[in-house]
Amino acid sequence: MQGGEIFVAHNQIVVIDSAARSPVAEVPLNEVVNGIAFTPDGERAFVGTSGGKDPAASRGGLYLLDVAKRKVAKKLLQNPVKELRISPDGKRVHLLEWEVRTEERAGKKKPVKEPFQLRTLDVSGEEAKSLAAVTVGMDLYDLAISPDQKTAYFLDPGHNGLRILDLGSGGFVEVVNLSGGKKSDGTYFEAAPAKLVLASGGARAAVLQNGPSRTGVLSIDLDARTRRQVLFPHGSSLRAGQFLPDGKRMLAVSLGRLQVLDLEGGQLLQSLPLLETFTSLALSQDGTEVYLGAPVALKTENARGRGMVEVRDGESFALLTQISVPITVKFLQVAPARKPAER
Repeated sequence: MQGGEIFVAHNQIVVIDSAARSPVAEVPLNEVVNGIAFTPDGERAFVGTSGGKDPAASRGGLYLLDVAKRKVAKKLLQNPVKELRISPDGKRVHLLEWEVRTEERAGKKKPVKEPFQLRTLDVSGEEAKSLAAVTVGMDLYDLAISPDQKTAYFLDPGHNGLRILDLGSGGFVEVVNLSGGKKSDGTYFEAAPAKLVLASGGARAAVLQNGPSRTGVLSIDLDARTRRQVLFPHGSSLRAGQFLPDGKRMLAVSLGRLQVLDLEGGQLLQSLPLLETFTSLALSQDGTEVYLGAPVALKTENARGRGMVEVRDGESFALLTQISVPITVKFLQVAPARKPAER
């Protein structure tokens, strides 16, 4: 997409101009970035972090980012944030946060592991207002919120579960088992420790699953709360995924491969070799380009020892170019297009 911006995150944010094929700005937060949620107009972004090298100096929080100026406008919350999502109208932000607490043991202060809370903020006005907070559990990796704002989904790969919460009552209504098959005959599969994959528009989500002989994708209609399990007869160590624009296919990054999956027919359409180990994946807004993020390039000469973003064609998936970035790449996110006058 001409003029599109790719936000590359780790302990700071590097902005890449996808047309120029190069970094154009940095947002030096100096804290581990766990999630970015853009408003639909692309003017603002909410950034969740979990602190820096010195927890006493900065324990993380929720920041408001002015996207056009590429700078932090203000800090909204003090608690560290695991992940966040924004409502389709841009008026509410849902985030996984936790309290920071220490106990003294043997004369030393040690951090105490606290459960996550799902907090909902009204961000429609000048000041963010907390609407609700509910304790949702330990060791959660990601969340998805249904477009009708009635249901929340929490990925818990440690317990092979997808927890479903009714936002109105604040109570869990179901836990979906994410494992299946038998270990004895090699058909076993379980939740991949990756983020939930959200389709464009946020109406669908998918959970990636791994097995020695089979790859699984659990596709979910978030509003209707219906789901469909699709198994592929190819085992892979899946790291990230992305729905393609037609909604019928999905890209999945595994160790050394880019997989093109047919969600309707349950078939592996393509398996493309990758030179580097990629762990994150994003698409341009119009779907014409695919972006792969490698934490550190080891084999690509012009990026060796640095983070790297690989650009591929969105239809043929052929390699177009590789972009070196000055940070370890944790994840990628594409910003919505802003009005030309604001660029």
